[in-house]
Amino acid sequence: MLSAEPSQSAEKLFFVNAGGYRPDTLAELHEFDLLVAEDAQQAKNKALKTLLCGIDQQHKDNLKDVDDCLLLEKVGDLFIHLTPCASGRRDQPEWQGYQPIGI
Repeated sequence: MLSAEPSQSAEKLFFVNAGGYRPDTLAELHEFDLLVAEDAQQAKNKALKTLLCGIDQQHKDNLKDVDDCLLLEKVGDLFIHLTPCASGRRDQPEWQGYQPIGI
């Protein structure tokens, strides 16, 4: 939900991007998600438990644990308010790869 007033909830919404490497490729792999946590460290910890599962070595860049951990507080001039959903689940992509423009 969006509101003109800031949220009073301890739980906030974070965008977290993690990077890592597999032993069979030189390419850096990334996975990202939106996570609910009380602070950035808790969001990073959640991300490292749920993102890039099966990767042998997660790399550490300038934020030590993940590439990016961004607090999402506002959309334009409106503040984000989170509402718990007991039946919620991790979002799954509806498509993978590139799609031609104009189709």
